[in-house]
Amino acid sequence: MTWLSRSFVLLALLGCERTSPAVCEPGRQIACACLAGTSGVQACKDSGRGYEPCQCPSAPPPVAAKKAVVPQTPELVPCSADFVALADRLTPRGDGDRESPADDERQAEKCTPGLFPRPGWAIVFRRGLGYHRMVVDAATKNVIARAKLERYGGSHDISLKRLATIDFDGDGTSEILEDLEGDGHGYQYENLSVFQVNGATLATALNIPLLSDNEAAQEDPTKAERYTASYEVTKEPDGLRGLVVTGKMVKGHPPTNRSGPPLSIGKKRYTWHDGHLATD
Repeated sequence: MTWLSRSFVLLALLGCERTSPAVCEPGRQIACACLAGTSGVQACKDSGRGYEPCQCPSAPPPVAAKKAVVPQTPELVPCSADFVALADRLTPRGDGDRESPADDERQAEKCTPGLFPRPGWAIVFRRGLGYHRMVVDAATKNVIARAKLERYGGSHDISLKRLATIDFDGDGTSEILEDLEGDGHGYQYENLSVFQVNGATLATALNIPLLSDNEAAQEDPTKAERYTASYEVTKEPDGLRGLVVTGKMVKGHPPTNRSGPPLSIGKKRYTWHDGHLATD
């Protein structure tokens, strides 16, 4: 094509642009698609007969890092008045409670929400010499499951340090974690227990000591023994919950005549196996 032919084509195109109708408002900006899923803007030409090329950002905006979601564990909360009345009805004082403290000195009931077979509450409370644990349906007030009644001597000072519901085995039914401490005749102790809802029964899935201190009960200082342990709830690679318990002897040696579960010296990991939390 000669230079003369090219000139005729250019003039024809310019003539078409001058005579074609306006398609947009001059200066108006609209959004346009860019690479990597981003968007840019393009402005209408001064002539109103089309848009300038899309102006895209030089680099896609950084993707915001997702924060890890840590599931919250329901903690110990005061029971409502209707649950307190229910506890009174379910566990009236009997002959075995004649040595019990006065009503105004009894330990208050404690509750925690949980999943269980259906939404409910776990209640742990003391009645006289008896210590009760049960799961109650929050809507109907029917008892779902109960643990075996435990009795303590009248001189024992028992308190509930923590009550939480955690699904350790991943089946959608909560297990109950209980941190219970006490003082009997100068012997201080603290136990960590996990109960599984097994039909109408709260079955023990774990029972380990967190504190064993006989110093105040010993006349001979050389026989004093003190053990302490801490624990944390973990998330295992398979998505299930577990426990890591770290214990040490602060004074003395592990007692050889100790009744009950053994002390965990060092760090031990407990994971779910066949209805129990056990060491690997």
